[in-house]
Amino acid sequence: MPTALVISQCDGDVGIDQPLESYKKQLPPQRPAPTLVYSIPGGTHNGFTSKLEPELDPQCTAKDVIDPERQRHITAILLSQSFKLALSLEGR
Repeated sequence: MPTALVISQCDGDVGIDQPLESYKKQLPPQRPAPTLVYSIPGGTHNGFTSKLEPELDPQCTAKDVIDPERQRHITAILLSQSFKLALSLEGR
């Protein structure tokens, strides 16, 4: 199944290393389907919701973080394009 992995650069919960390690374990031949990996510069895990405040990675400051609404907009575009790509590859 095609997959999109979105990593928030300034995420204080999981950072960038943990998702990338998980992704590396799934590389072919374990994962033959297309996988899009994208990092949102200045994004935070909590930026995907309007209910939580950012929890920052120690390498980021508050001025490094993008507006959560912008982060959600970027993600919506990214996932829409990823879905279109996956449909275009179906049956190949």
